Amino acid sequence: MGVSLSSERNWPDICLHDHYVSIFPAATAAAAGSSAPVAAVPSAVALLADLVDAGALRVHDGRLWLAARHVPVDALGGWILRWLDAEPRHRRVGTWLALLAPRAHGQVARRLTAAGVVRPRTVRRRLLTTAVVHVPTDMNRAAWAWARLTVRLQRGEPLPAFEARLGGLCLVTGLDDFVLTGLPPASRRHLHRETAARLPAEITELFTIARHRLDGAAHRRR
Repeated sequence: MGVSLSSERNWPDICLHDHYVSIFPAATAAAAGSSAPVAAVPSAVALLADLVDAGALRVHDGRLWLAARHVPVDALGGWILRWLDAEPRHRRVGTWLALLAPRAHGQVARRLTAAGVVRPRTVRRRLLTTAVVHVPTDMNRAAWAWARLTVRLQRGEPLPAFEARLGGLCLVTGLDDFVLTGLPPASRRHLHRETAARLPAEITELFTIARHRLDGAAHRRR
């Protein structure tokens, strides 16, 4: 399998995982210190979703398959594809979410920090401990796609492909409450309808597996 690297993308064309990491601290400001463990699996699933959308990965029957053709990806995507290629016996989506989760959020955050999109900030947690979160350097820029998603939901408009993916990621992570703040109940129903109708089958399968994994983790913490 060959992996070629593309140049860095401009913000409007930025990847799903970049949008998630850049806005996540703002969405969870009430519990900022908990962002790292909460963000781990969603960041991993966003990275895999970007590779599926790029045509570099396929999802079928709970497994990941590498594309047979050369697909341009960025350096982070190339790292994941090379890792997958080196582990042909391990193909379950859940396995790779577990493997990527401890690294995914930090990898994306470091890249966005280097690009000046986010900056690290130390916050206090409970029991006198601290944690590092990554906050946007320009909140308007970071919230661009999320604001557009909110407006479309408020108006009951169809969701284009990228907004449908953002909406699906919201439902996976529980950020739907953040995006839907102040909107009528009809907006939530619209989000569910649009993501169900517009997400490709492979992305839906990926999101569903991630949702089950997060639900299981939440149940174990109780």
